[in-house]
Amino acid sequence: MDVPPSLAATAAEVRQSRFFSLVRRLFLAAARQQPLMLVLENVHWADTASLALLDEIGLHVQEGPLFTAVTFRTSGESLNLALLERPYCVPIAVADLSPQFGRDLLAALIGVQELPPPVEQQLGLRDREGRDSPVNPLFIEEAVRVMREAGVLRVNGRVTVDEARLSQIQLPDTIHGLLLARLDRLNATSRNILQVASVIGRQFWLEPLSSLTAGLRTEKILSVLADLSEEEITRLLEAEPEWIYLFQHALTQEVAYESMPYARRQHFHSAMADWLVSRYGDDLKPYYATLAYHYSRAGIHEEGLRYALAAARDAQAVFANREAVRLFTLAEEHLQALGEAQFWETAVELYLQRGTVHRLLGDFENAYTDASHALRLAQEHHAIERLPQLFNLMADIRNRQSRYAEVRQLAENVLVDLKETATPLELARAHMLWGWAATSQLEYDAGLEHLRQAERICRQVDNQQLLGQVLEAIGFGYFAQKQLEPALVTMQQAANLLRRFSLPVNAGVSLNNIAHIQFVLGRPEDALVSFDEAVAIGRETSHNLLAFALVNRAGVQAYLGRFADALAGLEEAQQLLDRMNDEYVEVELHLVWGYAFCLPRGQWKEARYHFDRADQLISLRPGNYPEEKVRLLIGQGELALETDAVSDAIALLETAVQLIEEKDLEWWQPAAHYLLGRAHIHAGNLAAARRYLERGEALVDAGGSPDYLPLIYLALAELVNEGDPQRFVYLEQSVRSAYTRARYHDKIHCWQQAGIWLKDAPTVAYRQLGTQVMAWLEQYR
Repeated sequence: MDVPPSLAATAAEVRQSRFFSLVRRLFLAAARQQPLMLVLENVHWADTASLALLDEIGLHVQEGPLFTAVTFRTSGESLNLALLERPYCVPIAVADLSPQFGRDLLAALIGVQELPPPVEQQLGLRDREGRDSPVNPLFIEEAVRVMREAGVLRVNGRVTVDEARLSQIQLPDTIHGLLLARLDRLNATSRNILQVASVIGRQFWLEPLSSLTAGLRTEKILSVLADLSEEEITRLLEAEPEWIYLFQHALTQEVAYESMPYARRQHFHSAMADWLVSRYGDDLKPYYATLAYHYSRAGIHEEGLRYALAAARDAQAVFANREAVRLFTLAEEHLQALGEAQFWETAVELYLQRGTVHRLLGDFENAYTDASHALRLAQEHHAIERLPQLFNLMADIRNRQSRYAEVRQLAENVLVDLKETATPLELARAHMLWGWAATSQLEYDAGLEHLRQAERICRQVDNQQLLGQVLEAIGFGYFAQKQLEPALVTMQQAANLLRRFSLPVNAGVSLNNIAHIQFVLGRPEDALVSFDEAVAIGRETSHNLLAFALVNRAGVQAYLGRFADALAGLEEAQQLLDRMNDEYVEVELHLVWGYAFCLPRGQWKEARYHFDRADQLISLRPGNYPEEKVRLLIGQGELALETDAVSDAIALLETAVQLIEEKDLEWWQPAAHYLLGRAHIHAGNLAAARRYLERGEALVDAGGSPDYLPLIYLALAELVNEGDPQRFVYLEQSVRSAYTRARYHDKIHCWQQAGIWLKDAPTVAYRQLGTQVMAWLEQYR
């Protein structure tokens, strides 16, 4: 079915996200009408897109009376189903039956719970020493069937055992062996039909089965299948519009398939693929993956490559990324068998597309390996037209890994060496990547120049999706320079575009950035609302976004004194980060946890742990984290001060001031200068303390954080003699600036201390202010 024009300009991942959201809302709406149970069996056979849809539904089962039950086998590859990791998911491992349940099953099959010990040993109910033993239910069913067919067990009102025949029979001791023995007891025609059917699949159709068993009439095949259904080996699923059958047990299909010689399997896989091409030649698209499977099993590499690539592109187009990787890898196997040198153009496309999918999955190292491989092939064969896309892909991957110097080098290949051959869109991407990397390294002017160039190109070619990303990067650049109003306007424009043309997760990132701006502007409650929305989007779309938004929201919650909420968010973010690799968010987590949560609560040991973890991560790539390093030094300095390591505190804070000045991070100047003032008070250097505190006050007007003004004024008041009127001026300034904006614990500390001193002031006005402050304190608590 063609994509509607309204969605044609929308990326595949956006279409998938909207479709998943629609399905999820439909299920929840139905569940609200009446409780709903969704049961899915054998999901280990499901494709990755279906598993992703199941995950989407599973994320929201607690929003209504919707119960989801899935069954799957755990052998082989692990099941890629995030639903299983949810705290509300209860896994029930179905193991062998206990001896008692085994006997209950025996009673259901033949009417008795006990048989002579030699019979029970053959059935698996007893071990070789005669003790009760757990048993697989399928093994009991098949073993009882074999014994009845062999005349060992007779069931006719009562159960009798033929001792003579029992002495002559020896059952295999595995399910596989039992099923193979059962297959061997079939006549040649039945066995042949089952083997051919096993090539078609666990679910198979009469029409191709008749074609592949050309020596048999359809009436004979139907008769055999009827007998096999009576034997509970297969069963008829439907007869209209075509006859479709199913192997009763997946293991039966596997055993039938493995019982064929390899060459015979190849022959039937080839015949099945040819039948599909002949039957559906006018519209093979729905069968690309099936054709890739059969041609691959047949060892026919050119056709296998062709259809594996086609199926992979289709999976990629509907954002079934893990399925796409599997199919691209299957195509690679055929490519290597045919010779990469001969099919280099196909190889370039394969590695480019698989690298793109790896990037979307967050598998950055494999993504970069594929992109590098494709680049080498394109360069060797002078395929210049492919180079811009490949350099941009590699730059994008490195950008996501915070390796900004490499990002700029890779983007420059497009902007300098390939500017004449690159498309406008690739030039825009290169400008965006270069600009984003530069602003991340605090080179704002150069970065914004490239970003504005990317914006102009996007507007010229009318690419709204990329424009949203570019505007987001520009807004980040403005924000980093503390140009808050332009940042807010630009971020809001980006969010509007991303809501329309991109994934919800991208809109969530924009909301996260908008909340940061609101917070810096002194509107923490507004920021909390924006973070709440970002968290909600993260829960529906991306664990990375969710972790990032939870950490940022926890910082605001701690700022407002909502420590229980902050801790819950930090712990949830930690659980998410334990299952993924997101270095930047992990740095943020430990900084927020240590500085915003532990220090205000006097948790020195815990704060040191989080600062050490942040330090370890930052030291891996110090050039990527200048502002984070400043925050770390300030936090470590405050911790040293609180634990009476005054000289260490001074050294750490002086290093922070030096880095702030070097990287133009003036927002953190008041914090560093306030703490240096306090440290020098502890050291007895009152003149130095006054200089740092007065400098900190002045730096607020120069763009520094006003959150520290109440503390600065309170510390200055401490330095003034009790009889000096300036002392009460500072106290009043501390009280009123704390009322305007301050962290919760700072507000409480300043009001509490200033209120006590003001109540003993020599003037009525100051004493009244002291009384008012104490009233504020009671209300605020």
